[in-house]
Amino acid sequence: MEAALFALPWVPVNIAGSDLLAKAWFGDTQYRVLLSDLNTVWEEEMNADDIQSRAQDLNKRLRAPTQAFFSHLCSVARPSFSSQEDDPISAAHVALERHGENLTVKLKSELAGLPFYWEFRCTTTPVAVVCRQLVRPLLAVSRALQRQVEDLAVLLARKDAEIQDYQENGAVLSRARLQTEPFDVHQYRENFFTQVRSIFTFSLLLNLVSQN
Repeated sequence: MEAALFALPWVPVNIAGSDLLAKAWFGDTQYRVLLSDLNTVWEEEMNADDIQSRAQDLNKRLRAPTQAFFSHLCSVARPSFSSQEDDPISAAHVALERHGENLTVKLKSELAGLPFYWEFRCTTTPVAVVCRQLVRPLLAVSRALQRQVEDLAVLLARKDAEIQDYQENGAVLSRARLQTEPFDVHQYRENFFTQVRSIFTFSLLLNLVSQN
């Protein structure tokens, strides 16, 4: 389950008017859900026995085994944890409630002509899980992008050297508007870090304002 969830991307979702990031994995008769508002990460992991117990608690008239209703639960729950481009709109009524540090997503749908209720009761996630599922992937992507920028800088420097060689051997542009300045990697990096500092400062100010 951990490996399967790790392979899934975080997707932006709107649950009952709240913008969140979501990761959700559904197996045969088990699931694991992660939700985040970028301030807190919540999760819930359920196996077949847990699902059966909660289903009977929320649906007093339900007597079916887990396998009989789990596919229905998946079909109405998946759209709530997926981007709209990937899944159709859920047939369930969705509500979101916060209880202290915990988060509950409530679903109401219809199964075989009867109302079917479900609740994803998510609790705050341990720091280790946040690091594995959110921080480390972001750092890996950041490093990959950094390597890509470094490769592009090297390529631009080689292109500038190639153009300079053409010019020194008498080549001229047929259109002056195509003339470009040589790429200055040091100036590029300085501009980049200036922008990063500005974004960081702006985010810090926003956090201070929200706290006050």
